Amino acid sequence: MKQRQEKKNLKTAQAKKQKLILEMLKTAEGREKLAMAMYRPIRNRLDRARMKQLLSIAVVLMMAMVSCKSMPPMPIEPTGTSSCQAACDRMKMLHCPEGEDLPDGTTCMAFCIETQERGHSLNPQCLKAIDTCEEIYTKCGQ
Repeated sequence: MKQRQEKKNLKTAQAKKQKLILEMLKTAEGREKLAMAMYRPIRNRLDRARMKQLLSIAVVLMMAMVSCKSMPPMPIEPTGTSSCQAACDRMKMLHCPEGEDLPDGTTCMAFCIETQERGHSLNPQCLKAIDTCEEIYTKCGQ
């Protein structure tokens, strides 16, 4: 019985609140008071110190987003194409698969020259002095 009475009182209170809000919405002054009443709890929660923290975080995030622009890749200065023939000959002599022609028929020499000219160094100076195929990766860093 007590719960029924509480529910009834709650419904009555809600109905009164709704009626008051509707009455306030009818006039400009009432709308202003209603807006201020709704804003007050938000304003009270965000005190000045909290606002400064939020502002600082926003500024740091904006600075981070501005400074994180992608940088264009730095072109590698090729060491030249004069060593391509010697490098390919050395890899072929050691029977390294890297010294063989490509499946499309491009020779090792043509691939080396073209790659070097496009700015991607294959390090032919180092490749012409290797003693084993493994050194292509361990010594020359390719």
